[in-house]
Amino acid sequence: MNWFSVLRLPSPRFPNDLATGDAVMDSYLEELDGYCLGSASVRRLYLSEIRDNLLEARDQAVAEGLSREVAAKRVVADFGPAKELARVQRQGRWRDFRRGGLIMGLAFAVLMLIFHLLSGSLATMGPVLLAGMFVFHGLFFGLLMGLWYSFMFAPTDPRPSFEDGDSESGFLVYSPRSSRWLAVLMMVVMTGMAVATVAGTLGLGFMANAGVVGNAFLTLIALHVVLSMRVAFIRIQADQEQLHFRGLGTECHIPLNAITGFRPAKWWERVLTPIAGANYRLYWRGKDGERATWLGLNGEMTNADRLRVLLDTSGSERKAAD
Repeated sequence: MNWFSVLRLPSPRFPNDLATGDAVMDSYLEELDGYCLGSASVRRLYLSEIRDNLLEARDQAVAEGLSREVAAKRVVADFGPAKELARVQRQGRWRDFRRGGLIMGLAFAVLMLIFHLLSGSLATMGPVLLAGMFVFHGLFFGLLMGLWYSFMFAPTDPRPSFEDGDSESGFLVYSPRSSRWLAVLMMVVMTGMAVATVAGTLGLGFMANAGVVGNAFLTLIALHVVLSMRVAFIRIQADQEQLHFRGLGTECHIPLNAITGFRPAKWWERVLTPIAGANYRLYWRGKDGERATWLGLNGEMTNADRLRVLLDTSGSERKAAD
């Protein structure tokens, strides 16, 4: 099996919901998909764009007097070989992999360097060992995160209705199941790390030699990651009148006409309220006066962009009314 096929997991098959019903164009899209890299959600973004362009070009050709069959064949020919068209998608994935892997790998390697410095173990390492550990940490985390964000993760497309029912007047903001499972895994691993480092500060377990300061540093990082994973369990149901927030242990209803402001969190606010994604501050008027809450959104969440627009609009309209 071609090792490139591994970079199409999970769901390596062509997404059938992208079929156009036209045999010529569907055959072209399936061939194109076979040359693309990434999970189904990653490939779907590129295939959806090509599919829409094909349909638009075919409809235009039909409007010019061609039959649908002839128009489809001409459009597919104009787009060129599927292998050449897929090269653009593959190059983009590898470019994101190199850039993302480098940035995240360096960040992790620097964090581990700080840990060794605080734990006092840096003085016992020679320059060769220190350089080797820095490279190992960077490559390990960089490869892992680069693969995830380049070949497995894709920003979700807006969906016009609720996940579990149709509605013309509302939408649901939520993280897909894969993101929730990843969040659970990260929370379990980081909680285990926090327990080990707390025990290490007490001189117990395999982290005892890291020292109090080094263990405290890793504990803070672990707790920061655990808290940031909460965003994966946020579900926000929006309709024409209100927002219904539901998260881990929290639930509230906010009327849209009560929203007074919506802004990105400041840097120190992001540090104090860790969120895996963009952190926002939402203000509204309740029965007991002005209220505020933190809101986390990221590219993995379906309809996150729609919610941003809705909150921006609601806050602007309220300020204009006041």
